[in-house]
Amino acid sequence: MRSGLKAASLMGVLALAACGEGIEADSDAAGYEYGADQAAISEAIADLDDVTITYQTLAPSGQDPLGAQANVFKEILEERSEGKIELDIVWGMAAAGFDEVRDAVVDGRIDIGYTNPIYYPAEFPVMNAYATATALLETTPFEGELVAQAVGRELAVTDEAISEEYERQELVPLVHAMNHGYVNMCNQPVRNEDEWSGKQIRIASVTQSEIASALGAAGVSTDITEAYEALQRGTVTCIMTQPSDSLSFGYADAATDIGYTTETSIPRSPAVFFAGPSFDRLPLPYRQLIFDSINESMADWHRAGIGGWSDSFSRVADSGGVIEQIDEPSQQVMAEVTDELIDGLIAEGDLPETVRDDVSGFTEKWKTRAAELGYEDGGDVAEVADWYDSEADLTPWFEELIADESLNVLRPE
Repeated sequence: MRSGLKAASLMGVLALAACGEGIEADSDAAGYEYGADQAAISEAIADLDDVTITYQTLAPSGQDPLGAQANVFKEILEERSEGKIELDIVWGMAAAGFDEVRDAVVDGRIDIGYTNPIYYPAEFPVMNAYATATALLETTPFEGELVAQAVGRELAVTDEAISEEYERQELVPLVHAMNHGYVNMCNQPVRNEDEWSGKQIRIASVTQSEIASALGAAGVSTDITEAYEALQRGTVTCIMTQPSDSLSFGYADAATDIGYTTETSIPRSPAVFFAGPSFDRLPLPYRQLIFDSINESMADWHRAGIGGWSDSFSRVADSGGVIEQIDEPSQQVMAEVTDELIDGLIAEGDLPETVRDDVSGFTEKWKTRAAELGYEDGGDVAEVADWYDSEADLTPWFEELIADESLNVLRPE
């Protein structure tokens, strides 16, 4: 296999350093081992000056389920840094939308951002290729989601071509996350072979658009934050979506006919939490604190995503909606499309020839780990609202991911 500080803060740091009163960009402060106690962290940061970091999140507010991650990130970071690092949260992509967020971390408008590389196929051809390969993952509401996170990270850190895509754009990945499994949510029945024709489907990627076309529908690319309005205007009939997004962006009540897959998967979207070039100018202990804190907060991000299956399905059921699997002929078309696309991406060199074996091997590895930790699905997808335990502790899983030797290569050292 092939195998930022915001502008004002960074300028302030450099100005202080020039006066000999603050931290220097090339500080030689020693770091600490992951899992070190607070005493070791305190010693590592003892002589460092305060700094403010701006983190922009997709979550529209701190009250939204996804907002818990940002709040936990802030709490962990500020507590462990003893207040030396302050985290300012920008909610709902308010400082820079998906079209600007990469530039924003480079030019200093924000320091840490979130995005989906599938929105930029020209700049992230390899990441987009792996998005297509996510059709090889199993999609189930609980175990499948946890395993997908681990497999996605394995794929992202073992292919050097992915690292090169970020380096070319001066981006520093902090967390490779896998967006949660997709379903098809519609304002009318669209799950059987004869129901797709002529429908407008909101899609998140080129591959999803290809699937829509093969089913006789048309893919429509629109920002997820505008999906509800698109349904209201009749611009789209369906949205291929993560269930949790239907709650965060308000269309769970407007798209009450859900179709889900069992024999294949609607390709999902790899996501990334990332910084800009100023991140690498921070002292090593600060970089490690930021990295560890945001990674540990991922349990809350994914708790919201996994809980979104249960909560959205429950809301749809309560409103009289229908939740059924997409019929077998339609799923067969989906599988044939993605299989052909994967073959083409291998031929073009954007995916390794071993990608199917890689996904299979990583999946087996992490399914075994999940079983050892007691994480398993409790029933059928359609009945997730009946069996999912919203109090399930996901922290051990994400601690496992951070500690795994094959996955912690992004940690600053």
